Amino acid sequence: MDKKYPESKDFKVLGAITLPHTYIVGVAKELFTKNGLGQDVPKDKQEEAIRNVEKEFGPSCAKKGCKLTFDEHVNSLVIEVNDEMNGSKEMAEFIDKCKPLMEEAGLTGISLVKREEVSDD
Repeated sequence: MDKKYPESKDFKVLGAITLPHTYIVGVAKELFTKNGLGQDVPKDKQEEAIRNVEKEFGPSCAKKGCKLTFDEHVNSLVIEVNDEMNGSKEMAEFIDKCKPLMEEAGLTGISLVKREEVSDD
């Protein structure tokens, strides 16, 4: 990741994912998100354009079988957690330290993964 997230012996940021999968813009959506001049929608207006299309035409993620809206595809920060610390005060404090960078990156969720024990065998 390009952001410098905090790290400790019990918690480590692994990256970011979109759940349940990355939102896929289909051909129809690309056509609808063009502005009246036939130009691409500016990057800072693309999410708004997708939401407006979904208001009129319904969810339109192009992944086969997906019926979720753009906003139901959650961008999450993935944090590896020492199992003994899951739900602890220290974990809450760690997440609080991550929040400003998460907001800056547009991440709205958190996914926790258990840290695997590594043996020296």
